[in-house]
Amino acid sequence: MNTAGGQSALLPRLWLYLVSPWAKTVEQGASTSVCAALDLTLEGGEYLDDCAVSHDTHSEVDTEARAADLWDYTENLLNLKISHS
Repeated sequence: MNTAGGQSALLPRLWLYLVSPWAKTVEQGASTSVCAALDLTLEGGEYLDDCAVSHDTHSEVDTEARAADLWDYTENLLNLKISHS
């Protein structure tokens, strides 16, 4: 029996092949989340890139007022109240 099922997977496979030189493995992709969860030297709120604190942020979000707005929005979204300093 000949179906089109194999052909439908051709484009995704081709895309994965083309981007693979720039893609991360599962382990590489998870490493920053693991670092963020286990690194006791982090104060909280830092942006990490490849397990290192990155200071590459957009200027419009790099303010205390914007950080407080985002914190409040997240609390409302999750229906939580988390004390922070």
